[in-house]
Amino acid sequence: LLLFTLSLSGYCNFLLIIIIICISMKRTKKKLVFSFVLLVLFILGVYFVSDIVFAVIQRLNPEDLFTSGRLQDGYLPIFHMLSDVSPFTLLFGYGPKGFDYMRRFVFYIRGWLTGKPISITSHIIFIDFFVEYGFIGVLLLIVLFFLLLYIAKKTYKYGGGRIGQVLVINYIISSFFTSDYASPRCTIIFVLCICMYLEQKRKNYNESHCNYTNL
Repeated sequence: LLLFTLSLSGYCNFLLIIIIICISMKRTKKKLVFSFVLLVLFILGVYFVSDIVFAVIQRLNPEDLFTSGRLQDGYLPIFHMLSDVSPFTLLFGYGPKGFDYMRRFVFYIRGWLTGKPISITSHIIFIDFFVEYGFIGVLLLIVLFFLLLYIAKKTYKYGGGRIGQVLVINYIISSFFTSDYASPRCTIIFVLCICMYLEQKRKNYNESHCNYTNL
């Protein structure tokens, strides 16, 4: 299914998650064999569908990349915030829907969209937060991500597996090409991570309490 999306960001997301999992898992003979087999299958998969994969990767061609509207949606708002706004706006942003307000006076400077207003989102959550909530908002967002990683790590230590870590890593990676922080998907990921953490913490406490009672 992922292959037929022809999504460069989707391919990168999947590949990064696999790499992070392989790096973070404990080194055992079985897991090393699994990693090797996975690598071989990946190479074979790329070989057999190379035409599709390379057609998608060609989107990284600098001549096309730097004139694309998607990339300009990312760096033009940053330039605007750093050079054309007051110190208060730089710290706290334009507020909710601030990106839509900002696009009234920020326009594309390259490509066939030259002179037209930029999109209503940069598709990158950090840039959207920078415009709407300033440096303070971006800082709080980074703190939130570290908190989620901490909760996911604790869940793993309590014996709950790495599902929480995979969810958080997936959300952080996908935040670099989609800024749907107000969507149900984002809320569901938060709720799942917190529920898994609380459940594993409760089980760990009950097991510890039972062992203490038996002693």
